[in-house]
Amino acid sequence: MRKFILLLFLLLLSVANAQTPQPEGTENPELKWFQSAEFTITIPNQKNAMYSYWKPVAPYSQQLTYVSRSPVIGEAGILSLDYSINYQLLKHLSVGAVGGITKYGDPKTYMLKTGSVIRFYPRKASIGNAFVQLAAALPFAPKYDYNASFGEAKMGISLPLGERNGYGVLFSLFLSYNSLEPQIPLLKEDDTPEMVEYRGAGFSLAIKF
Repeated sequence: MRKFILLLFLLLLSVANAQTPQPEGTENPELKWFQSAEFTITIPNQKNAMYSYWKPVAPYSQQLTYVSRSPVIGEAGILSLDYSINYQLLKHLSVGAVGGITKYGDPKTYMLKTGSVIRFYPRKASIGNAFVQLAAALPFAPKYDYNASFGEAKMGISLPLGERNGYGVLFSLFLSYNSLEPQIPLLKEDDTPEMVEYRGAGFSLAIKF
């Protein structure tokens, strides 16, 4: 994980120093609002995948004890399709609203996503950026097997692969924390589930327009 963080830092420096700035006066003031569509793959670290729950101290006992186990869930990837609408608040800073759908691999489920994203641009003329994203996980229906909860915290960098006429393609690397609150036991019928947590890293491909 430390090597991954170091890699993010070095790539961010490359974004800051290797981009060729546009000539002064070529910025379009109408481009303060922009959108992006993104496909994301997150790979959880199985050692840091945690299932927390309550269980009876003894058979038929009303007393519960808290248990946190790792690993009890797999290392299947988490897939996500995101859409965001963003506003260029400052020369080097934008804020945005994010929505999407997330597919969890183990336990298998789909959740809606809604949240916000902040992006920092080291060079004004480049779409390369560092970002922090926070989002909630929402079930598709009230009687679904998972509660609405804090779903995702993500930080990373986006590297530009190409840009033309207001459109751009970016490749991102990030660290993430994901969580779910199941309503049904994942191990035994007498479990009272509290939370499933994933920590890992991932990458994504996005189109800015």
